[in-house]
Amino acid sequence: MIAYPRSRARALCAAVAFPLALSTMALSAGCGSSSDSAGSGASANAGGASGGPTGGLGGLGGLAGAGGSAASSGAGGTGGFVACTGTSSETEAVGALDMYLIFDRTASMGEDCDFTPGTNPPVNSKACFATYALAQYFMSAQTAGHRLAFEFMSVPDGVCTGGPNNGEATPLIGMTALPVGQDHALVQAISDETFAGGLGTQIEAALHGIATFTAGNVTPGRTMIGILMTDGDPNGCEDDENALARIVADHFAATNIKTFFIGMNGASLDRLEVYAAPGGAQPHTDFCGNGPNPCHYWDVGNGNPAAILSALQAIAGQGVVPCVYAIPTTTSTGEAINFTKVNVQYRQSDGTPVTVGQVPAATDCGPSGGWYYNTNPTVTRPTAIHLCPATCELAKTAGTAAGVNVVFGCNTQTVPQ
Repeated sequence: MIAYPRSRARALCAAVAFPLALSTMALSAGCGSSSDSAGSGASANAGGASGGPTGGLGGLGGLAGAGGSAASSGAGGTGGFVACTGTSSETEAVGALDMYLIFDRTASMGEDCDFTPGTNPPVNSKACFATYALAQYFMSAQTAGHRLAFEFMSVPDGVCTGGPNNGEATPLIGMTALPVGQDHALVQAISDETFAGGLGTQIEAALHGIATFTAGNVTPGRTMIGILMTDGDPNGCEDDENALARIVADHFAATNIKTFFIGMNGASLDRLEVYAAPGGAQPHTDFCGNGPNPCHYWDVGNGNPAAILSALQAIAGQGVVPCVYAIPTTTSTGEAINFTKVNVQYRQSDGTPVTVGQVPAATDCGPSGGWYYNTNPTVTRPTAIHLCPATCELAKTAGTAAGVNVVFGCNTQTVPQ
């Protein structure tokens, strides 16, 4: 509970309402009454202190917790949420996915073919099967709402050790809304590829490229992932799988951006597992081939289009993070956000808000739930708030009447660790 001193100065209020999959996320900057009296927030805070399935935390700044009421708050009265003056705008829906796909173009992929919609692959090769599978995926209605950037692995300007001049960090086709038509550059790029190769399987350069591009192109409210699809073991750059695994692990630890791996015949599955395991993929028992089981990669054998499509759909399913909410760069009045003064509430189906405590990171989520930033604010400015699985389930169970409210300006309440 937060009790304001009687002499507290009037706070500036500004709200940004974001319709999301769960419903509406309002972001407000230290909302309170214009009165010098403490009465505007104290009654609601006291009323809310008794309830809530996520630890019984009370309401904040005029918001009531579960079991309380906002009716007596000068700043409340809109279904339990803070009523602030300001502007509103929309953000991306929860579940929107951005992918950076790097695909092996080396000669070991075999004979290429052109993609012709409505036909079967005319050549029995990994290159032709993958050409058809990727083109069909890019055109699939199931990808609606997702976006994808595309590059080939082992390009002439690839730099093994990464850096600003690494060609793998600049996609051949930039971030594109899916699905696309058969004449789109994404489809034509894979259809026109000759798979001549000649530069080796430069996995190191590809992983650095994925890390650089995905970290630098995150859109608030969307989930970014990287995907590497290869039919070989590292060749031409770093070939130690543990060193490659460190690139993947460091990227995930620093950004919380996942990297997924699709292997085809020719890739050693034991090695693929080494650098796939720290990338954030959940272990599974399908598509493990003859390698470790459960595994963190997807083995599609000779590239059967149905297998590749299934693998991409499974990866997209794992890639999408539910209960993620974008954080604006500033409040709508242009004020900087103090990340030590942020609190989160979700609204139950009856409109009652429940305050959720913060946990340090995803690994600290427990049965009592909570929320966390997508990055450590002392290192990198956060762009999104994630609900812990337990709290996410409560919010989803509440249905379409549920909402999430993020209040800026009050000291952050935390879940005891």
